[in-house]
Formats: sequence, structure tokens, C-alpha cells
Amino acid sequence: MESADLLIIAVRPDSVRELLKEIGIIRSRLTVVSLAAGVPLSKLRVGLGPSARWVRAMPSPVCRIGQGLTALTFDRGLSLAVRAEVRNLFALVGPVLEIPEKRFDAFTVTYSSSHGYPRAGGADPRG
Repeated sequence: MESADLLIIAVRPDSVRELLKEIGIIRSRLTVVSLAAGVPLSKLRVGLGPSARWVRAMPSPVCRIGQGLTALTFDRGLSLAVRAEVRNLFALVGPVLEIPEKRFDAFTVTYSSSHGYPRAGGADPRG
């Protein structure tokens, strides 16, 4: 982590807090991209200290085949160069859309990988 420029957090939302605690406070400027649904930037900022520069990303499931759509929302103060770097990374698997964080959860629900599937341990919501 000492020499990393970019860290991607790809864990279930309920595991984010524990993972950030394990990583600890970072000392160098590091861009951290969270793929955890429903964890806002305000909660992420607390986890690694003020040196972390945060991005939330939500790639749609068809990114696996290069046909997806990824939504991004950037923490305040990220440079244009860092924003371009992150956009370019996700552009490798499909178009990229930058949206305000207040609309991020709506995008996540719409493009969720579990959309239309039965809930674990429950009945199929489609009837």
C-alpha cells in the first residue's frame, strides 16, 4: 500500500468498516475507489484518514463482457487528472457516467446485479 496510487475496495457493504480498520490510517495520497453499494462518501472519509481521496463506483453486471455502464461520484477536491485516471480505468469495460452522490443509490438499485433475482432465504419478489 505504501507505493500504491490506486486502491479498489470491493467487499460487501457490511464489511467495509472492518476492512478500513484493518488497513488503518494511510500516510500518502492514495485514491481509493469503493464498489460497496450504499456506503456514502461521508462514511468512507472517516475510515482511512484525510490523505485518502475517495471515489464511489458502481459498475453494472455486464461490465464483465465489456458492455456495462459504470456510475462514478468523486469526493470533493479530486484533481482533473485523478478523475480522468479513474474514468479511463472503468471505460475499459463500458461507458462511464459521472453522477452526483445524491443519485448514486438510485443508479445502484437500477443496475444492481441482484435486480430481478430471488432474495436469499426468501420468496421470489416477482411472485
